[in-house]
Amino acid sequence: MKATLTIARLMMIAVVTCLTLPPTIHAQREERMPPFTQENMIYLNRYTGEWSRGNITTQRFRLSDGDDIIVSRQPNAVPRDSVEFVLETGPRVTWWKGLSLYKNDLRNGKVVTFKLDHVQTQDNDHGPKTLRLRMDQLPWGVVISFEKAKAFGAHTPMYGLHFFETDDDIAGQRITFRWEKDR
Repeated sequence: MKATLTIARLMMIAVVTCLTLPPTIHAQREERMPPFTQENMIYLNRYTGEWSRGNITTQRFRLSDGDDIIVSRQPNAVPRDSVEFVLETGPRVTWWKGLSLYKNDLRNGKVVTFKLDHVQTQDNDHGPKTLRLRMDQLPWGVVISFEKAKAFGAHTPMYGLHFFETDDDIAGQRITFRWEKDR
């Protein structure tokens, strides 16, 4: 009888623990973040103007491996408690492309890295492929890994983008990455 009661208590604790953890945290496993150097980092300009619904800012990046990526930031596109990242490819980009989101977190006194999510395009699938994060997942920032197929189709992290901006900078935004050209 006592063993049954103990097992029931343990099961109740496990259920309560699973219900109280954020849904994206308990299913994650620790994973190494790709090593990015200064040469393969993407830096977005900070927008200091007034955000309005029709105000979209755009930056074009010509990157080291012959890639062109256009980044568009649209304010008030999603609820203010979230941010949305979108991957699209141009009509002539057919090789595999991927976008992965990594996050650092403090677990048991140790900083660990988790892959939050991943989307990809290939062949005639040009997207859009969407990842949405809650703003409460950003306190330590996220790293976006831009990945592409290289020799023999190996999926390779190529570029990184760190988001350490305040909630006001990216809250409610849809940030679209259009991979316009590759080599």
